[in-house]
Amino acid sequence: MLKIISTISFLLVINTCLMCQASINFTPKSLRVELKKMVGVEVELKEITLAPEIARTLHLGKFYSVIGNTNVYPVKYVYVGRVSTCRSGGCTIKHDEKHETESEFFDYFIFFDSIATVQLVKIFNYEATHGQEVTSSNWLKQFKNNVAEDLCRSKKERTCRC
Repeated sequence: MLKIISTISFLLVINTCLMCQASINFTPKSLRVELKKMVGVEVELKEITLAPEIARTLHLGKFYSVIGNTNVYPVKYVYVGRVSTCRSGGCTIKHDEKHETESEFFDYFIFFDSIATVQLVKIFNYEATHGQEVTSSNWLKQFKNNVAEDLCRSKKERTCRC
């Protein structure tokens, strides 16, 4: 009887932990820590309401503005989002909200200055079995000082400026 109760308790705890990962933590502790490091003081974030046609393209993410004396802060905007990845067996899962919890993922945030230049990229929750190299701060430094629109181009195109 004790073994059955222990097993049921274990399954309930595991199920609860898995359900917690279904949604993004939009204010992780690491975001607050990094923001305080860059700005120098505790600041508040206010969610930016986007037009519906723009919001649809973001899929799983939110933009925030930094509240306070943003003229002197190196960070004016923050984006927190999630990237769903393929499992090691392949990409057979259809990309929709119903299947989001069935794929692997990582959550990240990006700090932008007042002209949308990237100041910092950090992955704060990596829930995938392969590719942990992308969490390395040295690898993520390549995005610093890029304008937001440059992030969509390859590294070769960004450095060439032809």
